[in-house]
Amino acid sequence: MDFKFLVGLLILCLPHELWSQKPAFISVQNESIPYRILSPPQIETAKKYPLVLFFHGAGERGRENLYSTQHIEPLFLQDSNQFKFPCFVIAPQCDTGHRWVETDWTLEDHIMPEKISVFGHKTMQLLEEIKAKYPIDSTKIYLMGLSMGGFACWDFLSRFPNYFAAAVPICGGADLKQIYKIKRPAIWIFHGAKDKLVSVIRSRKAFETIQKVNAKVKYTEYPELGHGSWIPALKEKTLLPWLFSQQLLPE
Repeated sequence: MDFKFLVGLLILCLPHELWSQKPAFISVQNESIPYRILSPPQIETAKKYPLVLFFHGAGERGRENLYSTQHIEPLFLQDSNQFKFPCFVIAPQCDTGHRWVETDWTLEDHIMPEKISVFGHKTMQLLEEIKAKYPIDSTKIYLMGLSMGGFACWDFLSRFPNYFAAAVPICGGADLKQIYKIKRPAIWIFHGAKDKLVSVIRSRKAFETIQKVNAKVKYTEYPELGHGSWIPALKEKTLLPWLFSQQLLPE
């Protein structure tokens, strides 16, 4: 049998990630919290890279560590985006029966729990581990989350207001009494006007309130959309250029 034919057949039988050599999200079954991680296409010596921490929604909870990145893969796995915006992306997975923020999503307001949630705490531990292991630019750490993950964005901004350079909370909700702390990070809020699961009032009030202390905030509302506002939000052409232009400057 022809040798070249055998080699070609072997290549076709290999997993796509192996023969294409394209960067992809890798599943890591960490003892504390499972997560998926995407690395820059090429890591240059002595160079540091931005880090995006992504919080998935309620539908992606579990331990199998397969679906937490499904909504952001089209965005971050685009060849053009990977080379224009080389970065690390980590997506921890919250277990079934838990929430990033232990609160009722259907309320028009909530009080931030005194203590961070179990999986919120594990995520911060993971974040510190990632920073110690990889060449991360600590001035360019970003938050992104949708639905249950949008609540996580606001919770983390309120608890760690000097840690993140920017955040993208999509159809989430904040404790309005904690927003006064969030003065440094740039924020782009998204929500659908017809959202019946998480009221658009949550984002409208958050935007109105945070403008009093933070000039680096913007809000996009989709008038005809319900809860799936992350679909157009993650297709916004200026989203990644805006996000990666943000930097946490010294106080």
